[in-house]
Order: sequence, then C-alpha cells, then structure tokens
Amino acid sequence: MSDPQSTPDDSSESTPSELPADQTGTGYLERAQGALSALTESRMAMLGLVITFAMLILALGAPIFAPNPPTPDGNWAGNLENNFQPPFWEQGGTLEYPLGTDQQGRGILSRSLYGLRLALIQGTVPVLIAGIIGVTLGLVSGFFGGWVDVVISRVVDTVMSIPLTLFAIAVIAVLGANLFNLVLVIGITQWVPYTRTIRGQTLSIKNEEFIEAQRASGASNSWILRHGIFPNTTSSILVIATLNIAQVMVIAAGLTFLGLGVSPPRADLGLMLATGRNYLTTAWWYGFFPGLFLMLFVLGINLFGDGLRDILDPKYLE
Repeated sequence: MSDPQSTPDDSSESTPSELPADQTGTGYLERAQGALSALTESRMAMLGLVITFAMLILALGAPIFAPNPPTPDGNWAGNLENNFQPPFWEQGGTLEYPLGTDQQGRGILSRSLYGLRLALIQGTVPVLIAGIIGVTLGLVSGFFGGWVDVVISRVVDTVMSIPLTLFAIAVIAVLGANLFNLVLVIGITQWVPYTRTIRGQTLSIKNEEFIEAQRASGASNSWILRHGIFPNTTSSILVIATLNIAQVMVIAAGLTFLGLGVSPPRADLGLMLATGRNYLTTAWWYGFFPGLFLMLFVLGINLFGDGLRDILDPKYLE
C-alpha cells in the first residue's frame, strides 16, 4: 500500500481485520467514563453547565417565555405610546414589560430572549463551519505531511495574519450586512485553532503502535484517519468548540455593534447594545439587560469549557 507520508491520494477502502477493540478506538467511550465522572464533581463545570442550560432554555423557549411579542402589535412596527417605560420595580413600570421598553415601545425582555436565540445561531453555526474545515485540514496535514503539510501550514499563517474586523468590513461591503454573511465571515476565520491542535495530535498519534497495527492489517489511509486517529482527537475538538462558541458570540455581537452584522429591526443583543448606548443616561435598562443576558450566556459557556478542559485530561482517558 502507499506510504501515508507521500500523498493524500487513497482510492482503496480496505478495512483492518481482527484488531483488538482498544486499537480500533472502540474502547474510547469506556475510557471516557472517568472524565464524565470527574465532570460531575467539578463545581466550575457544573455551574457553567447550569447557567448555559438556563440560557438555552430561555433562548429556545423565547416564544413561550416572552411576555409579549418582539413588538407590541406582533410585527416590527413598534408602539411609540409605550416608549422608554422603565422596569417594573421603578415608578412608571409595569409587569407587561418587566424590563422596560425601548425607544419604539418594544419590550426589552422579549427582544432580549429572541436575541438569545439569534446569539445561539451566531455562536454555533460558525463553530460548526470552522470545526469541519479545521479538523479536516488538521488531520490531513498531520497524517500525510510533506508538501500537503507545508501548503496547509502556509494557509494557516496567512489566515492568522488577516485582522478579522478588516476582513469582515471587506466582505460585508461587497455582500451586504446580514445574518448569513456574518456567520460566513466568522466561520471561515475561526478554523485555525482546530487545524493547529489536531495537526499536532495527529503527528503524535499516527506513530502509535495501534496505528501501525491497523496499517499492517491492511487498513486504508482514510479508514485509519476516520477510525484510528479522529476518535482520539474528539476530546480536544470538544473543548476547543465549547470555548470557541463563547468567543464567536462575542465576536458576532461586536461586529453587529459596529454595524457589520444583523440590521434593524432584528432582535439582536449586539444591535440592542449599539442602540442602547445612546440612552444610557435616560434609559439605562435599554443596553444593560441585553448586555447582561449576553454576559451570562458567554460566562456559562466559558465556565463549562474551562472545566471541560481540565476534566478531559489524558489521565482520565487512558
């Protein structure tokens, strides 16, 4: 069979015969039970999980939990008669709009909950795009080496040298500011950490004895990548993706704040922050509560991701 160091071409799909379970990676789930047990004992990880779960419930259940539609009449027109109502505990506030209203009479709580849904999309879709690109390139680069590794490494260096904001401005200036373009811009600039991490792990794993056993048993390069190397990188992928979701949420909110993301009248936390900063002295709740929801969501994911990084240590997976 061909040398995996020389070329990524591999038309054969031969499978290994009679390899022990622990060599093919089928025992990975059992080895991860120690990590799962340690996860439940980590206060930081569990606190982050609780906060994240609560934010997910609020985001996914926005149509149920929102006390009113994103606008008073059920569309995006707003109602100026209710503009700048304070939160219910202040004079002039009502329980109909528990966290007050904006300049168009739209409920801050309702729009924040719908903004959480949008933040969830902005956080997960780019990470999915970046993960697919980055993991694939990392596996290929580390496994085949040679000119393939050189080319991918130079692409990584190039992407790292491009400022995200300038790239976003250039792309959105051509394609326009909307949710799709925002997700696309972030997704194609966030794959580098996946590639660098998975490449390093692949370089180490491909020389292990169980990989040599798979190769000797007649396994094709693609089979080894899918069943031998990839399962042993999933813990790192999970940690990177978890932390990356929080980072991407902040990036998306920042780009929208600068006018490079979602446009009005969409209920978006970054957009509410951008507009609310103009009313900090007269309607403090306008920018405060959207920022609070975003902060809690990001904080929960970061706490869970940090705990997960500590728990998914190799000592738990051996």
